Parts: sequence; structure tokens; C-alpha cells
Amino acid sequence: PEDTTSHLLSLGFLSRHTRVVQASNDYLLFSVIPDAREFWNVDPDSTLVKDPEFELIKRNKSEWTSDSRLTTSNGLVAPRRQGIVRQKIRVTAGADYLMVANVACQDLWSRTILSLRWYGEGGAELSQNSQTVFPGEELNDQFLWARAPAGATSAGVEFGGQSRCEFSRVDVFEQPRTE
Repeated sequence: PEDTTSHLLSLGFLSRHTRVVQASNDYLLFSVIPDAREFWNVDPDSTLVKDPEFELIKRNKSEWTSDSRLTTSNGLVAPRRQGIVRQKIRVTAGADYLMVANVACQDLWSRTILSLRWYGEGGAELSQNSQTVFPGEELNDQFLWARAPAGATSAGVEFGGQSRCEFSRVDVFEQPRTE
């Protein structure tokens, strides 16, 4: 209830009571869901990524890869500055996807990038959706919403770069269709 009195609705309110229906030029259009389930109206167990909590990274058995060395401590993964961590997932062209990262950075002004890089048949890159986020010093959820372009068959789920940040979990969900 107190969330509704803020000028900019909190991420907690948005994740529990709304759904992104359209995005354009970094603007999002939300619809309010009166009978919403928890967490963006998706089942939290329906994540499309494997090893969302990075449990297998230490044993080099994870689907996550990186172009730099990863630091792991207390269940957190920290890519080196300018390093990107990625994993490929299967997608459906035209479907809506929500990437959610639980992340904290070294200070209030540090930032990181969340990206979905779209690929078509044969692995040809089609396009990319990215969002620069400023998570702050405490672990919290940051998100990227995107629609898979025509012809997309897979996506590269990517995070990192820019600043020293630590991630505890990264998920991608296919959003349920609403008509």
C-alpha cells in the first residue's frame, strides 16, 4: 500500500502488481494486474537459464561463460571490470522476455549492464537489447524487458562490464501472453 504513494513506483510494487506490455526507446508501458501472482506474474522456477545461482561455476560445470576471469565468493559472482558473463538460451520469435539480476555494486554510482543478444538460425546475430542499471551497494533485483525479434531462435543472456559488481542470481523468464 505505501508503494502507491511514491512518485516513482518501487521495483517491489512493479514486480508484484504489474506486467510490462510494451517497450520503446527505454520507455516501458505497464499494465496493472489485479490478481497478480508473485514476482512479475511468472513462476520463479520457470527460469530459462541453467545454474541461475552460479552453483556450478566453481567446478567449471556451469553453462555460464566469461571473456575474463570470474571471482566467486559467498555464492556471489563478480566479473572483472569490463568482463561479460554470458549463457545462451532457446527463445521464441515475437515472445516477451524478462531478465532479472540480483546484484550489488561497490558504491552508489557504480553501474552494470544487462543484455539480451538475439540470434537467428545458424547463429547469425539479429539485434541486442541492453539496459545500464545502478544497483547500489545492497543486493537487489534489476531487470531488462525485451521482445525477441522476428527470426530469433536463441538469445545470449549477458551481464557485467563497466564497474565492479557482484551477482547472486540471474534469471530469464518468458512472459505469459495477454490478449
